[in-house]
Amino acid sequence: KGRRMKKLLIGGTHGNEWTGIYLLEYFAKFEDYDECVLANPKAFQQNKRFVDEDLNRCFSQEKIQDPGTVYERARAADLVEKIKKVDLLVDLHTTTSNMGPTVIFSQKSREVYQVLAYVQKNYPEVKFLFNPDPNKQYMISHAKLGFVIEVGPVANSCLKADVFESSKKIATLISQAVSSQISLPESLEFYAYEMKIDYKYDENSKLASMVHLDVQGKDFVPLRRGQAVLQDFYAKDIVVDGVEGLFPVFINEAAYYNYKYALQLVKKELWPRP
Repeated sequence: KGRRMKKLLIGGTHGNEWTGIYLLEYFAKFEDYDECVLANPKAFQQNKRFVDEDLNRCFSQEKIQDPGTVYERARAADLVEKIKKVDLLVDLHTTTSNMGPTVIFSQKSREVYQVLAYVQKNYPEVKFLFNPDPNKQYMISHAKLGFVIEVGPVANSCLKADVFESSKKIATLISQAVSSQISLPESLEFYAYEMKIDYKYDENSKLASMVHLDVQGKDFVPLRRGQAVLQDFYAKDIVVDGVEGLFPVFINEAAYYNYKYALQLVKKELWPRP
């Protein structure tokens, strides 16, 4: 109990998400975190998301053991060594989606619950997103205690004061949470990953759809029965079955055109106090 926790703040896992990168400079001047590390300096220099491969998909055992010539895999191996030596990891991200302030966690424990409860008490607008990661491909899955801060909307390679301040506030609260005592609530509300919706493509594999006008910008607003999620370029509705009551997030995230999907769907759940 007496030992002081070692805390690591990482930004720039994606080199064009500037908020986290410039927040590292802010936090380097204070004592909230023991170390502030720029995860992907090469991608930042080139002002792109990644050089060879998305760094936040490079942390699986296979990729770390077989980096080949992939810059991000070698970088992931170096970062894992750092992460193993600390008690808390916070990884700063932004999204082009209208998600507001969000914290993503990939494991459930009493310690995680305590941190989230502290954040919620001091910043009730924050949403919690549970994204299990059995293959440990994401950075936070290698931490004793790991969280992703994800705030939007902000364009890539761009700073926005509201997103910057919101990210700063959450990072400060998470740092405080690990050494603060609060009475834990009976339960916490969180959202659990359910599925993703892909864009529609034509017979020549060309993009033939976009996020529906009535869904765009409405992250965390539940979908109604029969509601169209996408529309084609002639404003014709595209309905997807089985989405009623689910909540869209990462709606129209710019980076996900790469993966051909339009949004993720999550369901709201209650986590009883452990």
